[in-house]
Amino acid sequence: MNRRDELDQLTTEELHHRAVRRARHHLDAGFFLHSLERTPRGRPHGAVFRGDRDVMHLSGQLEDEMRGDGGGLLETLRPFYLDYLERHADG
Repeated sequence: MNRRDELDQLTTEELHHRAVRRARHHLDAGFFLHSLERTPRGRPHGAVFRGDRDVMHLSGQLEDEMRGDGGGLLETLRPFYLDYLERHADG
C-alpha cells in the first residue's frame, strides 16, 4: 500500500489533525494561507508575515472557520490535506 492509500484510509477529521499538527510543528504558514483561501471568506484576515506568531494566528483562524461549519468545509479540504501529507511524508 502506498502513502496516498494509507492516508486515504484515515477519516477526514484525522487528516485535518495530522496536517494541522505538521504545519504547526514546521511553522508552515503557507499551509494555513492555502487552507484559508479555500474557506468561504477566501482569505485570512489581518497581516501575515510568515513568522511563528503568524502560524498560530492563521491556525486559529482556520479552527474558527471549522468550528461553525458543520463538517462541509472539512470535506472540501480533504483533497488538500491528502496532497499536503503525501508531499510531507514526515507528517
